[in-house]
Amino acid sequence: MNEILRKRLDDFHKEVEAAGEELRDVPLPVLTEETFGLYEKNGNRLIYEGLYFPRRKQLATFGLLSIWHKKAEDLKKLQEIITEICGERCWALPAHVDRKEKDWDITVDLFASETAQTLAEITAQLGDLLPETIHQMVKREVDRRIFDSYLSKPFGQWKWEHYMNNWVAVCAGSIGSAAMYLLNDHPEKQKKIIDRVIETMPCYLEGMMDDGTCPEGMSYFTYGMAYFAGFAEQLYRFTNHKVNLMADPKVERIARFQQTCYFDSGLTVSFSDGSCRDKFRLGLTCYLASLYPGIRIPQIDSVMKYTDDSCYRFMANYRDDIWVKTYGEHVSLKGEGEASMTVLPSAQWAVGRGDNGTGFAAKGGHNDEPHNHNDVGSFLYLAGKDMFLTDLGCGEYTKDYFGEKRYEILNNRSKGHNVPLIDGKEQLPGTSYRASLFKGDFQGEEGEVTISFGDAYPQGLLKEAVRRLVFRKKDGALNIKDSFLLDQGKEVRENLVTQYEPFIENKKVTLLGKDGKLTIFVPDGEDITAKKEEFPNHKGKTECLYRITWTVKAVNKLAESRFDIRWEKV
Repeated sequence: MNEILRKRLDDFHKEVEAAGEELRDVPLPVLTEETFGLYEKNGNRLIYEGLYFPRRKQLATFGLLSIWHKKAEDLKKLQEIITEICGERCWALPAHVDRKEKDWDITVDLFASETAQTLAEITAQLGDLLPETIHQMVKREVDRRIFDSYLSKPFGQWKWEHYMNNWVAVCAGSIGSAAMYLLNDHPEKQKKIIDRVIETMPCYLEGMMDDGTCPEGMSYFTYGMAYFAGFAEQLYRFTNHKVNLMADPKVERIARFQQTCYFDSGLTVSFSDGSCRDKFRLGLTCYLASLYPGIRIPQIDSVMKYTDDSCYRFMANYRDDIWVKTYGEHVSLKGEGEASMTVLPSAQWAVGRGDNGTGFAAKGGHNDEPHNHNDVGSFLYLAGKDMFLTDLGCGEYTKDYFGEKRYEILNNRSKGHNVPLIDGKEQLPGTSYRASLFKGDFQGEEGEVTISFGDAYPQGLLKEAVRRLVFRKKDGALNIKDSFLLDQGKEVRENLVTQYEPFIENKKVTLLGKDGKLTIFVPDGEDITAKKEEFPNHKGKTECLYRITWTVKAVNKLAESRFDIRWEKV
């Protein structure tokens, strides 16, 4: 195995062992009726989840340690944790439960399914090292809460069975995996569950674009694919190599999405509810590389560490060990991203990489995408480790975040993205609010992207809006020209977003980063201003954003805006 992978594997073991030492004498946080009800009361998810997931951390940590070392002290602690978790009133999260329903406490959601898979895999791997009472307890609780609950409704009546996103891969994949571990004494029931899971999985693949793009963003690719691939590999072995879900050509295209999202510095495309500093699963990458030629590892600094997964998903964490050991020889360690210029036509994304560590991404699409943001025509720009013009990615998940107030939240609304305001108005949500044209043409040293995005705005403001971006590969220069055909009396105000404090002087804006400075030249801009705003990030912590705006002068309803972006290393 390559020395870099070997070191990362050693580090992963040390991280888990450190967590074990930290948690050995720590009691499990207590889940209460009061904290469970907070979501219904005020929409807050973080308080209950701040108790729930540390319990899963202990289960994953001592499960891994027990499998690796088989020490009596770890096994004893693990038994106590399993007993506590089997005694929880509900394995699902409050945000996914309707307590008006009779059997709300056996709701099959993402985390109830994950819990079942975790308990099933840990007990199966440990076998006789755990007492029979623990095995029977796990079988009883998984059967009652998951298998019987799952089968109690006809196919399709669990609403997530029709979702075309990560829910299908995680819920169905976890249930199928648990069935292969726990139901060998009940072959008819086992077959019924596995067949239903296989029948469900195409919905997950249909939710991915034909070009392999995960429209929910990079982090959701990692989440869904870890469970899809985990189930698929287990099924392949379980059926003696007769059923191979990974042989679907679309799965290979999806597998390549990860390296398309990564820039050479380790930053990532953060459209939708993603992050510009997403982490990749080394085990998943190694497994995919063993199946498909050309799968490469991103910068190793961007690997997901044990504590980076705040949900402590056992299926993925366990495979960050066994899949690296089994498939690590297949991974290319060039430390490079995808090709220097990539167009994803189905998603209407374009990603460019400069020779000097710069990069950009632009998108068309529509405003009813999974985990949608009103961001048709938006783009981002980075240099090295600095994401200068950003997409904020996911905000704090609350009831409002997925409700009627979604587009009052800065992360999701237009003014939180690099798109203009038309007469002070933002884009609207819905499938009809979309790009009418997206074209990317990358040849030689320059790449050009054209997006027609006027249809993303309310009617009565403009007839047309076209954004043309030209990216120069050699030095990373990005030239942008926006053309607007406005209705009478309407105006355009450009809007760029950054988390670096802007300095405005003589129609140019300067942003100072870690290794250099970015200059935005706005030759025709009028009234250039920067406004500081605050927003809660995904973990509920407050961050700052600067909105750089300027007015575009209109002549006879035609307004044209040119601005040039240059990065200089200092």
